[in-house]
Amino acid sequence: MDPILKAALLSWNWRLEVIIVLALAGTLYTRGWWRLRRRSRYTGETYRSSTFVRWRLTSGWRLASYWAGLFLIALALLSPIDSLGQQLFLMHMVQHLLLIMFAPPLLLLANPFPVILWGLPDSWRRVAGRGLGVVLHRQSPTRKLLRQATTAGLIWMIWVIAVIGWHDPGMYNWALRNEIVHDVEHLSFFLVSMLFWWHVIGAGPRIHKQASCAGQI
Repeated sequence: MDPILKAALLSWNWRLEVIIVLALAGTLYTRGWWRLRRRSRYTGETYRSSTFVRWRLTSGWRLASYWAGLFLIALALLSPIDSLGQQLFLMHMVQHLLLIMFAPPLLLLANPFPVILWGLPDSWRRVAGRGLGVVLHRQSPTRKLLRQATTAGLIWMIWVIAVIGWHDPGMYNWALRNEIVHDVEHLSFFLVSMLFWWHVIGAGPRIHKQASCAGQI
């Protein structure tokens, strides 16, 4: 095996800030999932019952999907894919695809927003719940503003601009030369893709009408 390739395969970049964020996200979701699951006693209630909703949120596949999404983020940012991406265009694109097309939908299929709220300490959850209740109330001007600022068409345009813009040769090379710019690139890819897939999957908070099958495609 080529010595350079061997060294790259053995090089994991254990970035503390990434590990902390992923560990915190995983802990909060798992704690919330477990708390909701303990409260859930599905006994045939109607779809609208809170017990059934909790049961749906705590399906085992959702927990697996969430952790798979976190694993792909770790793979993209901590594994040799990151170091190889500095040398090989193919690996750089693999890294981008993990952050754009694979990790976000896996995370959102887990419907993380309400579950993570249940993962917070009780006092924090009550404060957050009251605040979100005000912000996301149907008659709240903040909710209307959020709906206007996150329409599917607008988010799609921002997503396309981000993906194409960062792959412009000048921007691409700038990101390779500057680690901070490279981090901003990855963060923007991930956040915009979360908004994009949020519309496709219909995860909470649901402030828009559910897209039709044609719209999702």
